[in-house]
Amino acid sequence: MDIKRPPRWSIPHQTVVPGYRLRPCNLRHKHEITIGSSLGFGLSVAVATCPPTGPVLPPPRLCTPGNLTASLQQSLKQLSTLPYPSSTCPPRHSLSKSPLPSIPSSSITTLHPLRDPRAWKKVDGNTVYRIASISKLITAYVLLLQDGINLDDPITDFVPELSAPGLETYRDITLRMLMTQIGGAARDTLDVALRIPPGAAEMLGLPPAEFHPGYPTCNLIPDNRCTRDDLLDTIRTAGNPWKTGQRAAYSNLGFPLLGYALENISGLPYGEVIGKYIREPLGLATTSLELTALEDAIVPVGMGAEWITMPVGIYNATAGLYSTPKEVAEITRSILSHTLLSEARVNAWLKPAVFTSSTHSARPTEIYTKEGGVPGFGSYVALVPEYGIGITINAAGDDPGSGPEGG
Repeated sequence: MDIKRPPRWSIPHQTVVPGYRLRPCNLRHKHEITIGSSLGFGLSVAVATCPPTGPVLPPPRLCTPGNLTASLQQSLKQLSTLPYPSSTCPPRHSLSKSPLPSIPSSSITTLHPLRDPRAWKKVDGNTVYRIASISKLITAYVLLLQDGINLDDPITDFVPELSAPGLETYRDITLRMLMTQIGGAARDTLDVALRIPPGAAEMLGLPPAEFHPGYPTCNLIPDNRCTRDDLLDTIRTAGNPWKTGQRAAYSNLGFPLLGYALENISGLPYGEVIGKYIREPLGLATTSLELTALEDAIVPVGMGAEWITMPVGIYNATAGLYSTPKEVAEITRSILSHTLLSEARVNAWLKPAVFTSSTHSARPTEIYTKEGGVPGFGSYVALVPEYGIGITINAAGDDPGSGPEGG
């Protein structure tokens, strides 16, 4: 394998993890040099162990694959056959992986192992999965593709119903805040923090919780019948558990609002927005809100068999999309190759917007990840812009390894 790349600074990288976390700069050694002249100016140069964030050099170019493909394929096969450590029952699932190279237009290698042959007849790059909260990534991507939109404008400019009495908080919540999870919205409409029994917080040694009358009327459970009006009424009743702009707090509830904003901006239903801005430009066939043929999908055992066809209603922009491993890889590749969005805008997108409560990380480079899960399905996307590399994983089974609520 022959990789050509200019030499880079031999200093550690700052690390950005899932768009929120940035490793603090290490200033253990700092030397200051002052240069003076008769003109009376000075120049201070600080030499530290913290380089600038983001890629310092262009991605390396893979001149020839050599034995990389075979080695990577073997490693992925070994990974897929490892024993499952946290359960007495081996998981029954399929796992599709697509590491993306920095230059070619196709993947270095893909793998589609099927651990339990009773589960399904065949799994490949065209098998349809629910991609759960990878839908959020695509919603944000499409929002960035809208011309003339200022992400720092309040959501009320795009969803006028949020200007109604009782929703005054949303006048200060911007599109960007909702995209970067600092809008303060609850995780779900059934947020436990908003529905614990009276006195439960005090029993745990916590301050008394302020409760609003009534309970949320919307939720992310089978056969939900929540409408747009129901959702807005629920938001009004429940309020926001976090202060706007103060901290990152993961929310499934904010992305339906971004979906409504996209509909108002484009004049199209959310499903057609995905078709116009993602599916058609990239030549995709499957990525959509509709499962056109059940025989093309992976139908896992357990709850996944119900969730493969279950509508999520108002949560479409949060976790409603279907796709295939091949198409998720193509969407990921389009970000890295700036196919739809300019390099400058991609660079601005792939920057941390807020710190989490823990900034510790030992990773040597910046990795941006998004995962998603509903019962029976797990999806993962990882981007390493410095090397022009992306990795996508679609899993299905009784324990696909991701959160149960579109996380």
